[in-house]
Amino acid sequence: MLIQRREIGKKILFSMLLLPFQSMAKKNKFEEKYIDTFGKVALKLTDFPLDKDLIKTFYYSLAETESNFGVEIIKIYDTRITKNSSEKLSKLEKKIILTLYSGKVGNKKVTYTNSIEWLALSNFTKPPGICGGFFGFWNKPPK
Repeated sequence: MLIQRREIGKKILFSMLLLPFQSMAKKNKFEEKYIDTFGKVALKLTDFPLDKDLIKTFYYSLAETESNFGVEIIKIYDTRITKNSSEKLSKLEKKIILTLYSGKVGNKKVTYTNSIEWLALSNFTKPPGICGGFFGFWNKPPK
């Protein structure tokens, strides 16, 4: 059986086209692990469960400003959750807490209505522009 140059060229080209997708799959696998770990760290630091999409948004926003953010999250997870340490909060942990409560990373607004500050105040008030209930609900004292 004769192998033609054209067939060899097609196979080489096809395998070259698949290479970026293989590395992307590995990268996404690591990122998913980091995002899941970030969600656990966020819950441990704030005691508020957050939506998976919101966790992802916060993760990517913080990762833009912090080098090796995924690796640092693993270290924090190890310290806070695995070892259950109560040592002083690191600078990054404080930044994560501030970000989750305010909904901001630096000057960039990540979320407004879904930040933890509004979850913490949900029995008393709502973000401006968000309806709190039926017409006249504000006339009754909170339960």
